[in-house]
Amino acid sequence: MQKYSVIELFTGAGGLALGLEQAGFNTKIVVDINKWATKTLLKNRPNWNVVHEDITKISKNGIKNI
Repeated sequence: MQKYSVIELFTGAGGLALGLEQAGFNTKIVVDINKWATKTLLKNRPNWNVVHEDITKISKNGIKNI
């Protein structure tokens, strides 16, 4: 069985990403501009690649360059 990977933009506190993880998906990266949301994510899921950044900056440089 293949395990799929996901990225999540505008993650907030990570409810969707958590649900996807519980469904067997591998979370590669989560992105949010809100510092409180990213602090929550880092505390609750320290193994996730959490990015606190404006999505417009990421889209200019490309997600692979994070």
